[in-house]
Amino acid sequence: MERKPLDASAFSLMVLLTALWGFQQVAIKVTAADVSLVMQAGIRSLIATALLLVWIFWKKVPMTRRDGTLWPGIAAGLLFGGEFVFIYAGLEHTAASRMVVFIYLAPIVTALGVHWWVPGEHLVRAQWLGVALSFGGVALAFGDGFIAARGATLLGDACGVAAAVLWGATTVLIRTTSLARATAAKTLFYQLAVSAAMLPLDYPTDRAALQAALPTVGLVAPVDARLLWIRNTLQLAEVECSQAYLAQARQRDDLHVLCEPRDLPFDAHGNLPAAGMSALGSGSQETAGGP
Repeated sequence: MERKPLDASAFSLMVLLTALWGFQQVAIKVTAADVSLVMQAGIRSLIATALLLVWIFWKKVPMTRRDGTLWPGIAAGLLFGGEFVFIYAGLEHTAASRMVVFIYLAPIVTALGVHWWVPGEHLVRAQWLGVALSFGGVALAFGDGFIAARGATLLGDACGVAAAVLWGATTVLIRTTSLARATAAKTLFYQLAVSAAMLPLDYPTDRAALQAALPTVGLVAPVDARLLWIRNTLQLAEVECSQAYLAQARQRDDLHVLCEPRDLPFDAHGNLPAAGMSALGSGSQETAGGP
């Protein structure tokens, strides 16, 4: 792919892009009370993938041509998705202003990577000075919020550094593989589609997760869904089942019903016991059995 020299339009777009990235950290924190952070990452990638597909269709960008980009594209998507896992998870443990500073270590990681692995991209002393000044400017701009943060932020800060490393690694991978010759739309599609597939749907409580999951069963109404609650797949001597499965469980010779149906033991926050059904004692909710 032809690389054109940067002009005023390119610089203006980059300024707008970085402003949107900075605002993103604030928006993530603001909406965290209503939508879990990891789920925000998944929704972000899904919507962005849909919008990109509209753009690809409109511009008639070739996407099915065999060009050796599949595996590098998947790798770029995994790095991209991992970056946002660390960003969104890290914002639970640190301030947005601190996260911005650590994320913008990425240009330094990228500069180091292309310096070592991309022919003709060796930075001279003046360029390294420019990279350092750029990061210093970001740190200075967000200095007040960075210093004013309260509480233990080490975990969140470490997530920010990890996100920066993955961001830089993504850029270096793109520059050093067949993705360097692919269209920008195709490269971005790999990143968004893979990250959308790898980022899990996440809900703030167990109750919210069940309420969201049951309507998606489709074949039966949520109240008729046959559910099993197990501690883990290695411990199946006792299991609990929903009322919809109870009649069938009574007809099985290899199962013995220990108690009658009862409500799921959600706590005040809407979560089930962290230790699973074993925390409730033998014959916990509805049906238990063993081989």
